[in-house]
Amino acid sequence: MLQEIKIIIPSFLNAMTVKEFLKYFHVGRGKIEEIRVGKQIFIQGEQRSLQDFLKPGDELKIISQEKDVFAYPSSVEVLYEDDGLIAVNKPRDLLIHSDGNEQNTLLSQVAYYRKKKGELPIVYPLHRLDKDTTGVVLFAKDFFHGAMMDSLFEQRKILREYRLLVFGAVEKKRRNAFF
Repeated sequence: MLQEIKIIIPSFLNAMTVKEFLKYFHVGRGKIEEIRVGKQIFIQGEQRSLQDFLKPGDELKIISQEKDVFAYPSSVEVLYEDDGLIAVNKPRDLLIHSDGNEQNTLLSQVAYYRKKKGELPIVYPLHRLDKDTTGVVLFAKDFFHGAMMDSLFEQRKILREYRLLVFGAVEKKRRNAFF
């Protein structure tokens, strides 16, 4: 499935090639090579290469071959959405992605949500929660936002906060095991 990604070059970046730009935002070598081979790079609507220079305000368009994601007909609670990211509420007892057997996953539900909106059902989970855990899960809508966010998670620039809700009393012996 072909996905078109449009990026307006920010004003703080100067005299940078397309390849340098992609590396700056932590796109992996394999993806950069795939883009080079596919020759699907456009600046201001004209086909270009990884060696062409970008300037602030340019529109960079990359057409990328992506794997089709199974879209499971279901509803998902979207908490936040913009051009590159979707944050959803993960209910209890739902896998983030398939274990090889389960088709109804949070990934397939978010893909269905995008498909219903007329968008490509392509999403990348940026982190996971255990099956029996509820909480917010962040998805990228394309490889570019995925690479950028993966880097921020790796650099610990995104704060994750976990809270535990306990019903009843916690035994003293067990309490010490956690602290």
